[in-house]
Amino acid sequence: MGNDPYKREVPADSRCFPGDVEVETKLNGKKCMHKLQVGEEVKVMLEDGTIGFSEVWTMAHKDTESTACYLQIETETKKLTISHLHFIPVTDQNNSTVVYKMAKDIEIGERLSTVESNQPTTETVMKIEEVESTGIFAPFTISGYILVNDVHTSVYAEVNPELAHSALASFRDKYYITPKEEMEDFLRPNENGVPEIFAEAFKMLKQLVPSY
Repeated sequence: MGNDPYKREVPADSRCFPGDVEVETKLNGKKCMHKLQVGEEVKVMLEDGTIGFSEVWTMAHKDTESTACYLQIETETKKLTISHLHFIPVTDQNNSTVVYKMAKDIEIGERLSTVESNQPTTETVMKIEEVESTGIFAPFTISGYILVNDVHTSVYAEVNPELAHSALASFRDKYYITPKEEMEDFLRPNENGVPEIFAEAFKMLKQLVPSY
């Protein structure tokens, strides 16, 4: 963990993005996270490094009013605000080796995949600090990826992205064959803004993950 004080304390229930970060949608261009809707396609970086769009099939957390503690990770030209336990792909300069790390474990000098003029590139992490911001949002895309403030991230936190994405495969399949109203009822959030079925599923999955 090093001597960086911002890495010592991890807020409880830390798993999302604030409402003021930006994503880019296929039909409506750039918008703040708090305006993103299920069914919209957002810009993502795919596994092969190309840029495309992926549909948001659910909001695993949606809270417009709460204030939460996040990490703000700055590269040469980007600023990503993200929760401590959210997974980010860390890459080498040639974008040939990718390792998933929680945001709290990202270090200055490491490289993140970013987008500039609609082209994939990498940038070096220059600064990391804790910030407070309003809103807690966790959009899940079909691909499992999302570009936030033009920085490539997974959509998952706390649980390894590959494990989480695999575990949710049946839910993504259900999204395509289930009427909208029925799917909304199935994924209706609890009082904390989290669909109850996800709260229980990830509680079980976290038991398989080594302590952080």
